[in-house]
Amino acid sequence: MRPSLLSLLFAAGCIDFTASSVDTDTGHSLDSAADTDTGADTEDTAKDSGTAPTLEGLKVSPANVDMPTTRAGGNLSAEAQYSDGSTRDVTAECAWSSGDEGVAFVATDGSVHGIGVGSTTATCAWKGESGDASVAVQAIARAHAGEVVINELLADPATGADPNNDGAADASDDEFVELVNAAGFTVDLAGATLWDSSNVIARHTFAPAAQLLPGSAIVVFGGGTPNLHAERCTAVPVTNEDVGLSLGLALNNDGDTLTLKDPDGAELAALTYDGAIEDASNVLDPEIDGSRYTHHSYITDSIGPYSPCTLATGASFPTVSERLTP
Repeated sequence: MRPSLLSLLFAAGCIDFTASSVDTDTGHSLDSAADTDTGADTEDTAKDSGTAPTLEGLKVSPANVDMPTTRAGGNLSAEAQYSDGSTRDVTAECAWSSGDEGVAFVATDGSVHGIGVGSTTATCAWKGESGDASVAVQAIARAHAGEVVINELLADPATGADPNNDGAADASDDEFVELVNAAGFTVDLAGATLWDSSNVIARHTFAPAAQLLPGSAIVVFGGGTPNLHAERCTAVPVTNEDVGLSLGLALNNDGDTLTLKDPDGAELAALTYDGAIEDASNVLDPEIDGSRYTHHSYITDSIGPYSPCTLATGASFPTVSERLTP
């Protein structure tokens, strides 16, 4: 019999029936294994997780802030410390606080502001950790030029007006000058004096307890018994050496210059007015930080012709936190 073509091909090795084992395989077993094999990735992830540094604590620098006076101030920084020895500056992310804000105030940027004599602890809190620094204030700083401003001045009270609220309208007693601490720390006005341009006797001498917190005010009236009770403001009558005839602040209605001097006679602040404003006060615009004076009633939301011991709007003077928080 003549051999078939198929048998000849088989004899020649051209056909291998053992390949049928591959034909019956889906051919995806190896690929499938590759698709589900994430061993290398898992190992890398585990490796990364195992070596990720952990937060071990916070370091606040410097460790001690010693302020000879409230003016000295200070700046704190905070450093996060990790298990691998690395560090990170977190000063701007801290929740800063002071153990006694009557001694020092710590702003959100880590700056330290002297408020009163004593010692306290400044703390940075961040991500469950905290770091501390010791703060000590030795004395209240005597005011320097530019730190205390004349915020408001009434030289010509309207007839019948009673700005000092003592129940008696008086053209001399109801004159007033309002001084505000524009500095970032507490200042001392003890022994400082107020002068007008034509008198050889100081119009007022400040008492030993005349200390102003940042943003707080003191109002000096020409006389009477001031009856004003406001937050962060003190109202007092003049104290001077007038003999026989009390002149009060002696502010001339047609213009004058009022000057605040330190105990050594150096000028701290001054205001010259021309008398154009009648029955109302001159006030800084904007208040505390302004560079020019205007009619009190021109201030937006002004409560009237004057506002001793409050802002022109009737609002209280700012708290230390409001004044010093950037």
